[in-house]
Amino acid sequence: MSAPARWRRLLAVTAAASALALGAAGCTGLPPATLGSETLRSTSDPAGGRLSSLVWDLPMGEPTTLDYQQAGDFSPYHVVSNLCDSLLRLNPDYSTSPGLARSWEQPDDRTLVLHLRDDVTFWDGTPLTSADVVYSLKRQLAPSAVAGSFFVNVKTIEATGSHTVTVRFTKPDELFLKELATTAGTVVQARQARRAGKKFGTATGGMMCSGPFELTKWTSGSRIELKANRHYWDPAYRARADKVTLLFVTDTTALTQALASGAIAGAYEVPNSALPTLKGSPRGQLYFGPSLKSLQMIPIQPTGMSANPDIRRALSLAVNREELARTVYRGAAAPSTTVLPETGWDPEAEDAYRAAAKSMPLAHDVPTAADLKEARALVAKHRDDLRPAVLAVQAGAQDLISTATVIQQAAESIGIKLTVRQLPALQFSSVFYDPSYRKGLDFALAETFLDIPDPLDWVPNLALTDGIFNWAGYSDPAVDSAGQGTADQRPESPRRPHHRGTAPVGGQDAGRPAALPARGDLHEQRHHRRSHFLRLHLLPVPRPDRTQVSGMPPLARSLLTWPLRLLGLAATMLVAAFALFAALNLAPGDPATRLAGPRASQRTLEAVRHQLGLDQPLPTRFWDWLGGLFQGDFGTSLTYRQSVSSLLGPRVTDTVLLVGYAAVLIVVFGVGLGVWSALSRRIGGVITAFTSVGLAVPAFVAASALVALLSVQVHWFPALGGGGPSLADRLYHLTLPAITLALAWAAYLAQITRASVREEAGREYVETARSRGLPARRVLRHHILRNAMIPISTAAGLTVGGLIAADVVVEQAFGLNGLGAALVSAVAQKDTPVVQAVGLLMVVVFIVVNAATDVLQAALDPRIRAVSSR
Repeated sequence: MSAPARWRRLLAVTAAASALALGAAGCTGLPPATLGSETLRSTSDPAGGRLSSLVWDLPMGEPTTLDYQQAGDFSPYHVVSNLCDSLLRLNPDYSTSPGLARSWEQPDDRTLVLHLRDDVTFWDGTPLTSADVVYSLKRQLAPSAVAGSFFVNVKTIEATGSHTVTVRFTKPDELFLKELATTAGTVVQARQARRAGKKFGTATGGMMCSGPFELTKWTSGSRIELKANRHYWDPAYRARADKVTLLFVTDTTALTQALASGAIAGAYEVPNSALPTLKGSPRGQLYFGPSLKSLQMIPIQPTGMSANPDIRRALSLAVNREELARTVYRGAAAPSTTVLPETGWDPEAEDAYRAAAKSMPLAHDVPTAADLKEARALVAKHRDDLRPAVLAVQAGAQDLISTATVIQQAAESIGIKLTVRQLPALQFSSVFYDPSYRKGLDFALAETFLDIPDPLDWVPNLALTDGIFNWAGYSDPAVDSAGQGTADQRPESPRRPHHRGTAPVGGQDAGRPAALPARGDLHEQRHHRRSHFLRLHLLPVPRPDRTQVSGMPPLARSLLTWPLRLLGLAATMLVAAFALFAALNLAPGDPATRLAGPRASQRTLEAVRHQLGLDQPLPTRFWDWLGGLFQGDFGTSLTYRQSVSSLLGPRVTDTVLLVGYAAVLIVVFGVGLGVWSALSRRIGGVITAFTSVGLAVPAFVAASALVALLSVQVHWFPALGGGGPSLADRLYHLTLPAITLALAWAAYLAQITRASVREEAGREYVETARSRGLPARRVLRHHILRNAMIPISTAAGLTVGGLIAADVVVEQAFGLNGLGAALVSAVAQKDTPVVQAVGLLMVVVFIVVNAATDVLQAALDPRIRAVSSR
């Protein structure tokens, strides 16, 4: 088959394998009038000098690992590409150039000889050798390696000289050399990697590379700190910032406000909803560049609607791609009728791809009358077999949900009933790993990415008969034949590119972030009664002899019931721990499948399940986990491959400080405003109105308003929490989050306090005290407040306990990396040990707070002490 015919055949699968494609242009969001081809840029403006420090954000969240072998997502790609070098370099315009390999040759179609540079050193000063390259490439042969599919045709990798490496193949491989410009070609120091073992690339194991930045510190849940490699071998790409701090702010509102206020200098892949605000901000510059990303509607069933080529063709004809680009993506996306955007066509064969595309019967950007007529006719052919189709989309992904709505309307216009089903992030991700999650679904709307600009990097996944994502059963011998000679494209997991559209948003000194090498500073390679469990006598306890304790103080007598109370506490915690453990372990989804990858054999899955203890009965696993808790072992994170204790340790401080700070504000202002409102007729109505508003405002709305006013406008407080090592600085950064967290609860406590004080103030004993001429302050302190504090303490206890749950929202809004953020991340990644640990900590705190409330009430009210001591 000729080359043009081969490209034409691969492009022909657009209608067969994917009903919709929408190419994205870098960061999306500019109005169509201002975003044209002339505004797309491969890089931002060159840096004009040096920066002592730079704060950058990873909008996709904290990397799960910095091990290049497992770097299959945006965040790890981004960080690894700034720390490590690859054998080839993928340039901002998607061309390739020499990297650690200064040159290469191919003596025959099954041999590749790489000639390495002899002037490269690692961060510790040791020289790069061919042994390091061989070790690094051989790690990619592991079945679990993200880039392992690029090595399926590799036969041997050998050092044939001190700076020469030879790779031999079982058959010709067109993609292998190009893929060496991605993390597939990343090189690390073999000695350090062997010494680190399983901890390599983690926060505790570290790494050793030769890139423009050095890894100095990774604080799990908080930040990654880099410093400039002063001895970097390539002067053109030496770091322009002495120190770089990478944060993990994933909340769109928090990131937008941090960028607008200057708290964060910039970020790649900024969410669409943030762009209108950032476009008008005077503090930085918004850039848009060509992208290797596309949006696809992927058929996921071998039978039914999604397996019918006519139905797929009809949907492709009916969708108005230009409307999607204009309305949903605000002009920052390019309509594409091929399975991949034009930026993903091989530059060496772009003319051939373009000619092939023009010769194909592709859909139009805007459906014509003829398109709609053809679509309705195709649907009519299968009228007897039509049934409602289901399109899966990730819940919370607003752009995808809006796109799905447009597709739904287009489907209904040609006679197809399409239901949009929003799936939680974990469930949606599992659709691509576990066939059981695809039951009841017909299509999935998802973003896909290329590692390099070559359709063979992705199309075989959908087009080949045994393609990993060819779930609809598409098969064409000619396409299979055209795919011969390339790497067998079956990635272990969907990969994100290490250089998507360049779109930094920087401070005034950072056009393109000024921290990056010459063309890009940072290479881009988410009123109730308290619990009564203490009142239950679970075991028969002899009543103390009244003659023996009659001389004891009431509070001392109540201490005799403490063993029973502690027993009740322990029983409650045990039941809560089992309920939490059982719920998480019986939930749908197999952690072994996620860890081993979709191509793992049954033997591999069984080995992983045995390693995780998933082959044991649930009670056995629970007792093993419980036994570890008593030894301080919460298990090992499935995502970060480090102990849960070390992962959550740094996060506990932020959460404790935030909750404690908020609790103080709640008690001080809640009780204070409530008493003031109850005793002052003039100001009482104003305070009541204020507290009513405070109760009605959601936390995320309050966060946005407070940051916009006190951070962006008047610059009194930072937009992000966290702060430095000193307690004063941390409290300063936590002020806005604490106010946000305390606002609604303080308003609630103020209303409870007002009602309780007013009720006590109207009682007869208070009137009697006043008639006796007692001072007003004494009446208030000794009579009104003392008795009013009983319901107030109950409400305060529930309030402080409720802060644990509300903390999750506030941490997301302010980019804090406490336990709440850890819980959200762990749930999304199905990191069961982390979810169990955080959930158990929250339950324990809530129970302890309620128990403390009981003790406080016993101290305040003699009647409660009397009942408790009986």
